Amino acid sequence: MIAIGPRATDPGTDEWWTDLNAEILDCLAEGGAMAPADVGRRLGMSEGAAVSCLSMLAQEGKVRICLVERR
Repeated sequence: MIAIGPRATDPGTDEWWTDLNAEILDCLAEGGAMAPADVGRRLGMSEGAAVSCLSMLAQEGKVRICLVERR
């Protein structure tokens, strides 16, 4: 079995998400506006994982998603 991050029932889950969100916010504070792929690359995660995390942060009002392009 392969686990990615803590399970939802683990007591440290909230702390894990808090740490991850802080890393993302620190990355944006240092680098300014950047594409989700760049955030992922800097933090060692996929673009999809970065998009997911950034979407949650946007829902919380902590970041703003400004640009979307069609492929």
